[in-house]
Amino acid sequence: MEYTYRCWYHWLNHDEKRARQMGAMAIQAAENYKMPYFEALAHYHLGRFMSPDDPERATHLAHAHRLFEQIGAAYDAERVLKTLTLIASNTV
Repeated sequence: MEYTYRCWYHWLNHDEKRARQMGAMAIQAAENYKMPYFEALAHYHLGRFMSPDDPERATHLAHAHRLFEQIGAAYDAERVLKTLTLIASNTV
């Protein structure tokens, strides 16, 4: 979870390179420890901060949605779906 917070920190401080590194580390740590909720959360937060025209954005968000649905995290899955819908309508 720490890497996810560091990812946020770097995005908010306009350091995209470090933010992406921390996001990737958050995903890797969650995978290593078999923590699908935190893996999905890392994908979601990494994707939501990315530029709307970044092709990786939709990939991270779709992966987050799929993981949240697999583990039954309905609220989180819906939140990601709303973000994906906004991206599709070009309002984010």
